[in-house]
Amino acid sequence: DVDVCIPIGGFNLSGGVKVLVLIANGMAARGWRVSFVAPDFAAESPFPLAPDVSVTALGSGPRWLPLSTRKILYYLHLGLVAARGARVCLANYYPTAFCAVLSRWVCNRASRVVWYVQADEAVSHGLLAEAGRASRLLRYGLARLSHRLPLSTVCVSRWVRSRIGRPADPVRYAPAVDPAVFHPGPRQPDRGRLVVGTIGRRGKTKGYEVFLEAVRRLPRPHDLKILVASPTPDEVPLPGGVDAEGVHTRSDQAMAEFYRRCDVF
Repeated sequence: DVDVCIPIGGFNLSGGVKVLVLIANGMAARGWRVSFVAPDFAAESPFPLAPDVSVTALGSGPRWLPLSTRKILYYLHLGLVAARGARVCLANYYPTAFCAVLSRWVCNRASRVVWYVQADEAVSHGLLAEAGRASRLLRYGLARLSHRLPLSTVCVSRWVRSRIGRPADPVRYAPAVDPAVFHPGPRQPDRGRLVVGTIGRRGKTKGYEVFLEAVRRLPRPHDLKILVASPTPDEVPLPGGVDAEGVHTRSDQAMAEFYRRCDVF
C-alpha cells in the first residue's frame, strides 16, 4: 500500500515527467509513500528519483508485439490496478485519468483520484499529434471528454484552466526551477556576437522548425552564434548558414550554464 500512486504513460525525457518526479520527490521528503506505475517498456526514469519513491513496471504483453499494441494492453492493465492500495491516485495525462477512474470503481473505491493537468492535451496530444487525421480527432475527442470525468482537477496554470473549461479548479504552479542551480552568473562575450539559444526537440508542438525558418530569414546571420540544447546529438539538425553549436546534456547544472551563455533565449 502507498499514500500516492502516480500512473504514467511512460518515463520519457519531457518537462511533464520531470514535474511529476519533482512532485513525487517532494512528497517523499514529507514522509509520504509514493509509487509510480509505468509500462515495462518505459519504466526507467531519466530524472533522479528520491530513494523512497518506488516504480512498479506494469506488464504490456510480449515484446514481439508492436509498440502501439503494447500501449493499448498497458492502459487496459492500468485500468484494473492504478488505484489499488493507494490513498490518492494522481492522474496526469488524459489516458491515465480514464484508467484511474476505472480502477477506483473496480478495485478501490476508498481511493481519491486527483488529476494534475499540465497542458491542453486535446490540442498538444490530439490535433497536433504526429498521427493520421482519424487518430488525431479521436485523441482530441477523448481528451475533451476526460475533462468531464468525476474527479478532482488541479491545473498547472490559469491559462490551462481556461483552455479546458474548468474555471473553478484550483491552480498549483509546477515546482520546475531550483534557484540553487538556475541563477545568474558571470559570462564572457562571444567575440562581440549576439548569442541566441534555443531548445531543439522533435515534434510540431515544440516549434523548432519555426525557429529554423526564423534564422533563415535573418538578414545578417553572420553576426550571430546559435546554441541549440538537446538531449542527444541526433535529436535535431543545427541551423544552416550561421555559426551554430549543439549543447547535448540532460543535467540541470549543464542547462543552467547553457542559459548563462545566452544573450537571448
